[in-house]
Amino acid sequence: MSLTFDRPELLLLAVPAGLWLIARRPTRRTLLLLRAACLALLILAAAGPSARLSGSGRDWVLVVDRSQSMPAEAEDTALELLRFAREQRGASDRIAVIGFGAEPRVESALSESAGLTQFSSDVDQEASDLAAALDLASSLIAPGRAGSLLVLSDGRATGGDVRAAAFRLAARGIQAHVRPLERELGADLAALSLELPQEVEIGAPFQFAAWVHSDQDGPARVVLRRGEQVISERTEELRAGGNRLLFRDLHEHAGLAEYSVEVRAAGAAQAQLDATPENDATFGAVRVRGPKRVALLNDDGQPDSLSAALEDAGLEVDVRAPENFELNAVSLAGYRTVILENVDAGRLTPRGREELASFVTDHGGGLVLTGGRASFGRGGYFRSELDPLLPVSMEIRQEHREIGLALVVALDRSGSMSAPAAGGTKMDLANAGTAAAITMLSNIDSIAVLAVDTSAHVIQKMTPVLDQGEIAARVRRIESQGGGIYVRTAFEEALRQLGKSEQRQKHVLLFSDASDSEEQEGVLDLVSKAREAGVTASVIALGSETDRHAGFLEDVAIEGDGEVYFTTSAADLPRLFSQDTMTVARAGFIEQPTGTATGPGWFELGSSSSAANFPSLAGYNLTYLRDDGVPSIVTTDEYRAPILSHAQRGLGRVVAYTGQIGGEFGSEVVAWPGFRALVSAIARFAGGLEEPRDVFTSVRREGSRAIYEVEFERDSPLPDQLVELTANIAPPGGLTRPLKLMRVDDVRFRAELELDEAGAHLGTLHLGLAGVDGARTSIALPPVTRGASPEYQREPDPAAPRQKLLELASRTGGSELAALTGLFEGPPSREGRRSLQPILLLSALLLFLAEIAVRRLALFPKRRRAAPTESPEPQPEAAAEAPPPTEPQPEVEDMSDLLRRLKP
Repeated sequence: MSLTFDRPELLLLAVPAGLWLIARRPTRRTLLLLRAACLALLILAAAGPSARLSGSGRDWVLVVDRSQSMPAEAEDTALELLRFAREQRGASDRIAVIGFGAEPRVESALSESAGLTQFSSDVDQEASDLAAALDLASSLIAPGRAGSLLVLSDGRATGGDVRAAAFRLAARGIQAHVRPLERELGADLAALSLELPQEVEIGAPFQFAAWVHSDQDGPARVVLRRGEQVISERTEELRAGGNRLLFRDLHEHAGLAEYSVEVRAAGAAQAQLDATPENDATFGAVRVRGPKRVALLNDDGQPDSLSAALEDAGLEVDVRAPENFELNAVSLAGYRTVILENVDAGRLTPRGREELASFVTDHGGGLVLTGGRASFGRGGYFRSELDPLLPVSMEIRQEHREIGLALVVALDRSGSMSAPAAGGTKMDLANAGTAAAITMLSNIDSIAVLAVDTSAHVIQKMTPVLDQGEIAARVRRIESQGGGIYVRTAFEEALRQLGKSEQRQKHVLLFSDASDSEEQEGVLDLVSKAREAGVTASVIALGSETDRHAGFLEDVAIEGDGEVYFTTSAADLPRLFSQDTMTVARAGFIEQPTGTATGPGWFELGSSSSAANFPSLAGYNLTYLRDDGVPSIVTTDEYRAPILSHAQRGLGRVVAYTGQIGGEFGSEVVAWPGFRALVSAIARFAGGLEEPRDVFTSVRREGSRAIYEVEFERDSPLPDQLVELTANIAPPGGLTRPLKLMRVDDVRFRAELELDEAGAHLGTLHLGLAGVDGARTSIALPPVTRGASPEYQREPDPAAPRQKLLELASRTGGSELAALTGLFEGPPSREGRRSLQPILLLSALLLFLAEIAVRRLALFPKRRRAAPTESPEPQPEAAAEAPPPTEPQPEVEDMSDLLRRLKP
């Protein structure tokens, strides 16, 4: 045995420690010895001492495949192996367990017990990265320590290179034994792949093929779908082995077309011969080239003056109501620009707003937002996912407010509000929403906040909004306390608080659970009478219109002449609180005629019409130009507010027209002779630049990986110093993520991507080249599709998975473990190492406790002379403790008298 130190330089701490001990030398020798020994042990422990012992035991790691392709009894078999390992473990042997799917997880760290009774870690079972699991297992075994692995798997590895991992194990002398475990497979019927072209032209018929495998001759039903639509269903006579089936199709619109082929055994008898139904479907996608459309989302999904003007200008327009347009990467791939024409942001789902933002910033799409009472701030776009994209801001500025507002926010703090949501709880997000509403108020306003369960707890009594931060901080500390929300109690206390305000405009905002709003008796009558007294009321309901108490909450808002907002996404609450506050504060929309003038951005739009005679407006949404916004038209009133402006956002462009098109406040604009030319220019400008012609892109799939390649023409203006390109990849069901393509020669770039999800992955390449107006050049990449889980993909050679495991064992000096004996056999470690720090620290702690005992309990006392006694000084008599102040109880006030006082 030899002693070594990790940090021997720390032994020099003995010098200052000795000097300190001499300077603070106690009078008793026992204390001196104890303190010196304690310091010595601490300094030794800090230096990291360890004893190196030969033959100090073995580490054994069980590596368990938990992917979908494993048999159902795999985990039980693993636990049985673990039990045998514990029985065979030597005195210094240690055991660990790793489970893996798409990624490895440590189920049980190295220990001498490894008392694992079940697998608890969550793993993605749609893949099996054996190479990563082997690397993680080897990292658990300390250098110099003997170790071996036992791999329990079916060999269907879909991750990294297992052979490279085997070489790394062999270099460290770690053996990998294997125990193949495969589920029994009978006859199989499988859809292997779809052979689709990467791109096709609009209106051009094209042919493609599907490969289907059958273990025996016989009939099968083959169904071809484009999206959700079945376009072919037929019975095919399959022969044993691979079968190539041909299909034809054509497309009338640009964008992305997703296909799926499903094969099913024909008849009950044949169905029993399909042992793996999970591989009966395969997927593919094709990009359709051609002029892209404009998506116009308006109130009712019917053609209007805006859609007519766009069509007259030669643009293909798809008019929809927001609820009838699914906003995702696939559906948006066929559009150049999306126009939101005076629609409330709440009519788009939170996920849809995120996808629309990604469509602009990550994929080079265009977004146009037009005004009206249902748009911009009063339409709930303030603090929404689309707010940062706009070239204008929608905050309320005090100098543009005419009258003050007295606002009471009554928050449901019942038990349901403690449920987790968006990284916190529902209560946290309701608090954040209230804080957002507070930041929109100013010193001409007053605020009160109630937290309501079976009682109304006054968190902030009615007070002028002089310090937004202090009030918001108080609100953010509200916690869910259980019980239900008593709505009448909430309104009664809200009216008491409003009775203390001086503002003429008074409003109650109730936040409640749409499934659990109690004490409804008399509420509608109370709210109606309050409305007659000048008090309005709105409701934010967490839930949907079909929930148990949704109808009651909607009636409350109707009686209160306010709004009702339903949401199933707690993360949407801050936006809704801001929207209602802006609406009730009568801020954000100017209802008086104003003239207009041209701004510097007019000529960037490329409109053939002249802005000199742009008509006056009967009303518009008041916004403020952001620093990077470019105005094209501004008002000539006192606000000089932007009416038409734009900004570059990522790869795309956003245009904001704060006036209304048609309707009560925009009829003169529609009648203006230059209207058609202007809206055409706006739509084309938002759609961005045309894709370059000197860039060639391709993508192919190898297993579960996609290989992206980009090639430029030799004379392309590609900077010599450019070493990488960025592509934005949108996976199915997920948000866009970046992918770096590295330069591999003078004109080619390449990258690989693990396809984690089944379905089409869409990509947009950012070329990093800017046009004369600053727009960024981008190009859509061909789609790549992963079919069913790679775990169920049919192997060309059924023996290949088992052979992969045997090769792993052979390369590391292991073997196929048939018997459950000798689990800890193998070459011994040359040298093991055991840290002495725990022993030294424990000894120092015991000496420290002994020193305290000697000092406090007067053990081993030193003899000293008796000292003369002194009379203790008289202590002053303790003053009687005053009782804590109590908050005054709210006065019980008759509601009729209170309502009479509230009337202006």
